[in-house]
Amino acid sequence: MKRYTAIFERDESGSWLARIPSIRGCHTYGRTLEQARTRLREALGLWIDRPEDAVIEEAIRLPADLRTAIQRSRRTRERAEREHENAQTQTRAVAEALVEEGVSLPRRRRAPGAIAPAGATARTGSIAQGISAASCPSARAQASSSVNARPFS
Repeated sequence: MKRYTAIFERDESGSWLARIPSIRGCHTYGRTLEQARTRLREALGLWIDRPEDAVIEEAIRLPADLRTAIQRSRRTRERAEREHENAQTQTRAVAEALVEEGVSLPRRRRAPGAIAPAGATARTGSIAQGISAASCPSARAQASSSVNARPFS
């Protein structure tokens, strides 16, 4: 299976130019990147047998302003992920401290008719038990023994 590198670039009209530099004359264009990909494989078929089996590695060249925007977006996402991890660590520490102290907070009630957030599940017991059961192993055993405990009849 042969490998080719394809280069995709935008022209001034907004179309995508596609070419395989290792094959002289193998180039095309498309209004969308997907269309340019399809047409490039068709153009490759003029030079090789079974172009559908060829592996095409893409190099997409973007204007400098778009590359900068992508880099800024990645940095922002990474910073948000670090903050999320930090919030989880702090929540876990607070939940463990509450369990160790035997403190249980009352559940926060929703307003009548309020819709639960997507993925929310009904919990019984205290918020501290719910948080700690999800956050730390030592609390899971305590939460499971105290939540929904009923004698057998």
